[in-house]
Amino acid sequence: ERRAVDKGRRKGEEEVAVLDAELQRKLGDEMPTKLAEDKKRVTDEQDAKLKALRREMKGEFEAAEKEEEDKFEALERERLREETKARKAMEEYQSILAEIEEEARQRKNPFKKAPPPREPPEPPKPPKVVVVASPEERAEEKKKRRKMFEMTLQRAEEEHRLMTEVHMADATGKHADAVRKLKKKGAKQRQAVVAEHAVTVAGLESQVADLTTKLEEARRSVETLQTTKQETVTEAAHAVARGLIDGLVDGAFFEAHYGRRIKEGRESLQGMWETLKGMDARMIELQRNHKPLSDRVSALEAKQEGWRGTWMSCAVRVDNGAECIVTRCTVWSVPATGLVVCHDALLVALDSKVRDCCSHGVVCHNGGMAALKRCSVLRNGGHGL
Repeated sequence: ERRAVDKGRRKGEEEVAVLDAELQRKLGDEMPTKLAEDKKRVTDEQDAKLKALRREMKGEFEAAEKEEEDKFEALERERLREETKARKAMEEYQSILAEIEEEARQRKNPFKKAPPPREPPEPPKPPKVVVVASPEERAEEKKKRRKMFEMTLQRAEEEHRLMTEVHMADATGKHADAVRKLKKKGAKQRQAVVAEHAVTVAGLESQVADLTTKLEEARRSVETLQTTKQETVTEAAHAVARGLIDGLVDGAFFEAHYGRRIKEGRESLQGMWETLKGMDARMIELQRNHKPLSDRVSALEAKQEGWRGTWMSCAVRVDNGAECIVTRCTVWSVPATGLVVCHDALLVALDSKVRDCCSHGVVCHNGGMAALKRCSVLRNGGHGL
């Protein structure tokens, strides 16, 4: 139990050390890496937003430039169109005036027939005034727009920088909160483990105290038992000594009265033992001489068993000089031999069948004879005849 207490303390210290190492690893490796990843993510997001803003503002600036160019070209085309229209009207007016003058000269000639006089037409209206900026004004306007674009872009970049700083501060604050939470959680886990193992160790120590008390009680009980045992052993030794003395006295008395009879009985028993040993030797010799006869008898019995197995379960057996005639008979599926003829017997089989026997079909031995006419012996386990 004391070893269990020490083991519980060591286990608690090891778990606390593991928790501290895990907390230090998270604070030293994971949290800085996470903070760097968050800062990189914020920077990438703000850079992407700045690039998108630059592209958008550049597109708007280029669209405004193109719109101004299109407006200038439209005004220039309108001015050229108005000038062309005024020039054509003036040319037409001058041609009409020339015709009127020519007609007037013709009327002055009495020999020619002239057309009636015509009223001169109204002079053409002056061309519509289309105000078009000069190249210098256009260049100045373009410079103003470029400067305004650069100022707007600079203001957007400044806002982007401020937002990046805000997001960085937010990420740093979140990281600090996470670190505080992690430390707080680690401290709680450590306190819980320490408290749990303190309770376990306290329980084990109380068990050790109880067991120590029980051990003292057991030790006192053992001492009491040893004292009682010593007293009992002393009494038993005294009793044994008294018994031995009584036994020696009884033995001396018995030897004095029955010693001669016991000696004679022992001598008679020794003679009987010697006789028994001689009879055992003679029995072994007889068994040694009897062994060849027993082997021969065993061989004859085995041979007899073999012959018995041949004819014991046969269908027809003719023996001891008997004669038998079998006509139109079928011997089928016999467990041993179908027909057996032995010891000077005679068997005559006519128009018969012997088939599917487990052993032989027809067996003749020891002077037995068999005559088969128009018979068939088929599909037997051993020999046919």
